[in-house]
Amino acid sequence: IKDYLPEKDKKEVEDTVFEIAKHYAGKPAIAAILISEDLKNGRLESASVKLTNILDKYPEDSTALTLQGVTQLLKGEHQEALKVFNKVEEIYPNSPTNKLMRSRALSFKSNPNKEKQEAIELKEPNKVEVPGRV
Repeated sequence: IKDYLPEKDKKEVEDTVFEIAKHYAGKPAIAAILISEDLKNGRLESASVKLTNILDKYPEDSTALTLQGVTQLLKGEHQEALKVFNKVEEIYPNSPTNKLMRSRALSFKSNPNKEKQEAIELKEPNKVEVPGRV
């Protein structure tokens, strides 16, 4: 919804949505909003706590499981993330998001330095060498 609002109204709507979401955090779809916000802001432990609570009640919720895998990737726990994505693959074999994240976990597992390089690229985008660019 906020994407269709004028810029000046977006923050107010976003704040309102998060206030409402706090009261319904026990529902997977609402929790996913709060968890995603935690992940965007680097609050990995907060995301982990919310995920534990949701997955205790809804152990096969595909969104919560995928977010758990993403959280583990962000923590550098690639093997654990891969296990989660494999579990989601068994439960929901046609999830494109899970396939993408599972590929990412496999990529990190096979090339652990890739994560470090991507972190450097994010922090210092102007220092990345691009082939063919002078």
